[in-house]
Amino acid sequence: MSPLKRDLICEIIRTSQTNLLEKKRTGSESDCEEDDPGILEWIQQHAAEYRSFFGGRLEELSPTELGALLRKLKENPNSELSRILENCPVHFEQENDPKV
Repeated sequence: MSPLKRDLICEIIRTSQTNLLEKKRTGSESDCEEDDPGILEWIQQHAAEYRSFFGGRLEELSPTELGALLRKLKENPNSELSRILENCPVHFEQENDPKV
């Protein structure tokens, strides 16, 4: 895997996890700015599995598709990989093909 593709995948996963955790933080009833124990627990128990699972799926995409995915994640802070990748091939074909 090329260094560019590896970097794109790392940034996509980081951005997606940040979006997901921000939703968890703002969805909690706590208005406290301190670290939410639920978020820390999720990171400890699930972050590595999340990276591994999505890293494998993202390796199948081209650098162009990865760039489009990263752009989508950054433009919409409410998005995260599990929702976007449900129909990944169709999504990218429609988004990148001007005839569709």
